[in-house]
Amino acid sequence: MDGRTVPSWFDCVSFDHATRTEDETGLHAAASRMHALISKEISDHGIPSERIVIGGLSQGGATSILTMLTSEKQLGGLFALSTYIPLRKKVPEFATPCAKATPILWSHGNADLQVNYDEWKGFARTLAEQLGIPFRLTESVDVLKKDQFIQNGVQLEFHRYDDLGHFIDETELKNLGLWVSLRVPGV
Repeated sequence: MDGRTVPSWFDCVSFDHATRTEDETGLHAAASRMHALISKEISDHGIPSERIVIGGLSQGGATSILTMLTSEKQLGGLFALSTYIPLRKKVPEFATPCAKATPILWSHGNADLQVNYDEWKGFARTLAEQLGIPFRLTESVDVLKKDQFIQNGVQLEFHRYDDLGHFIDETELKNLGLWVSLRVPGV
């Protein structure tokens, strides 16, 4: 990115969603690696796909979004942290029925300088519409309680964290842990 060598799931030329060219081949290769990991967990350890939650930060989140969108297996959930939707204009072409039944938690800081909060909040809302699932926005998030999450049903929950940049903080991690425990009881 910008001439720098950085570790990545795929080639990221720019974070500017309006002008960037996406590495579609690299994105699909990364999603294929994730699908292989999911299949390995199922076959080697007998874990039902409905108990597998995937997610990540930034590129890891983007890779997880594409993996969920193209999954032929029903996943337990997807978490996306300070990320974006890869190949977002093509979502209707490749979103599977399983993707439309996967709960999503998207957490994003409003001080993120790499992945603009306001733009991606709008794109996340569009993703929910494309998948035909409800979108719920929670602003100025603090540590949440169990009853503040929708425990049943599929939806995209979008949480805003004030003054959070392009990284994870303790409050976000606590909320993520609670959300995962609701998706996969007994973890």
